[in-house]
Amino acid sequence: MITRWLKKVNLGQLLLLISLLISVRILILDEEVLVLVCFIILVLILRNKIGSYINDELVNRSKKTFSELEISYRDYSMHISTILTTLTVGQKVSDQLGYLLRFNNQVIITLFDKLVSDIYIFIQLFFQSRLDFITSLEMETTYLLRVLLCLELDKIVKINCDLINSDFLLSFSTLSNLINHERIILI
Repeated sequence: MITRWLKKVNLGQLLLLISLLISVRILILDEEVLVLVCFIILVLILRNKIGSYINDELVNRSKKTFSELEISYRDYSMHISTILTTLTVGQKVSDQLGYLLRFNNQVIITLFDKLVSDIYIFIQLFFQSRLDFITSLEMETTYLLRVLLCLELDKIVKINCDLINSDFLLSFSTLSNLINHERIILI
């Protein structure tokens, strides 16, 4: 309350009031009162001279602080919006990469299934004809071997018939005698 009153009072009015109080003898002029009066006058002079400077400086600082806070708030809000945008873009990119990965997996599975079915069809068509060809060759070879065996068996039967013939047996007996003779000589 006193500070509000001091703001309204100027130095001349205060000096007039103090001199009036001293002349009426309400204030006794002693050392303590003089020190108090000098202090009040000093405070008023400082307030008048320095007060406007301090007030202007405080107003300037508060404006500067307010503008810095506004700039900081704008920067902070821009940073937050950038982070949110980055997160949403990152989430979108992550979703798109997930879709792409699932698509790639599906394409690989589809291509693999198609490749397996195509290989099976290729084996069925190409190798089946080869297998049929090889089977027919095997059957022909088997038939030819049977024919050859039959011919050889016929020859063997003929030879057996010839062996029964005495001339041929005799030639074997002569050979056998010769071998026996050689054995005896060796002994």
